[in-house]
Amino acid sequence: MEKDMLEKFVDELHREIDTETTSLDEMLKIHEVSLLMKCSTRHIRRMVYQGRFPRPIKLGRLARWTKRCVSTWLNEQMPQL
Repeated sequence: MEKDMLEKFVDELHREIDTETTSLDEMLKIHEVSLLMKCSTRHIRRMVYQGRFPRPIKLGRLARWTKRCVSTWLNEQMPQL
């Protein structure tokens, strides 16, 4: 249990570092992510909840993903030819 909490803390720390070095122009809204992935915003939320998609960075009440985070995830999901 403590290991999971530590991993979550480290993950949040990395997200904060990414936020500081990323401008808001490089941040994607859930609608933009859903357009890139060609699926609904509900499906994105469901995948985040299930741990199958990176969690967004919370900016107050707003949720945003970095372009780098989404493109990395998409590249990892592609089958190797």
